[in-house]
Amino acid sequence: MYQDIKTILFDLGNVVIYLHEEGSYHEFASLSTDSYQTLKTKVKNEKFFNEFEKGEISETEFRSGLRRLLSDESLANNQLDDAWNKMLIKIDPMIIDVIKRISESRTVMVLSNTNSIHEKAFHKMLNEVSEYTHLDQFFHKVYLSHEIRERKPDHSSWQFILNDNPDMIAAEVLFLDDKIENPGETLELLKLLI
Repeated sequence: MYQDIKTILFDLGNVVIYLHEEGSYHEFASLSTDSYQTLKTKVKNEKFFNEFEKGEISETEFRSGLRRLLSDESLANNQLDDAWNKMLIKIDPMIIDVIKRISESRTVMVLSNTNSIHEKAFHKMLNEVSEYTHLDQFFHKVYLSHEIRERKPDHSSWQFILNDNPDMIAAEVLFLDDKIENPGETLELLKLLI
């Protein structure tokens, strides 16, 4: 079934790194006079989150946006970063091991919508559960939205990867994203690819 697949393209969220976005919303609410529900609604109406994911604004500008959103200019950088990183739950070392084994026979890459604050946090998490300090130590290529300035599901993000890998044939790529509800299913699928 998967014999024609030459490249596995991984999303990070809920594929490699377990996420719980609500964790950040709850932390934001604890730093604000607004309720959790009010903040969640406000976040959906703010453009600076996507701008940060696309590398269009700096960490300083992102934190300024958070202070404005939370109506508290006195919040320290580490308070904001800790709240923002609260959605990052864990990295399962078994998934890392399986990806490493797949990389021996297939090309493994990452395409993920993420930002520089989360990137630092998940690399720290990675080093806590493995020998690795960076994703590029076991993935052949890593494409993070804030670095390539393209974001899924925009067609330009896929085109960026095809342009960067001229020998890649789209029909020979399997993309694993976070639409799989049960992270355990991801591990089972990966085992089929070894």
